[in-house]
Amino acid sequence: VMQCDQIHNAGEVWSSILWEVRTVMVDRLGFNVGNRDALQVVTDGMKLSPLNPTFIQARDAIINAAAAISPQHGRAVQDGFVRRG
Repeated sequence: VMQCDQIHNAGEVWSSILWEVRTVMVDRLGFNVGNRDALQVVTDGMKLSPLNPTFIQARDAIINAAAAISPQHGRAVQDGFVRRG
């Protein structure tokens, strides 16, 4: 069981999850489009998030931002989050 009782630990887990999302998008869409769109959905997701979001709220906002682009993007982002639990 991973213990995330320090801020840096939580940030490391979050960054690992976002790298996984990017990897799935690059695998499915190619490097140029996948990389660009991964950056875009994370940025758009931050705009959709409430102030001081929980991990779940931030995740849901990123998934919603991706789904707004296309169903394929939404599935790719969901799959990236699923890989890390």
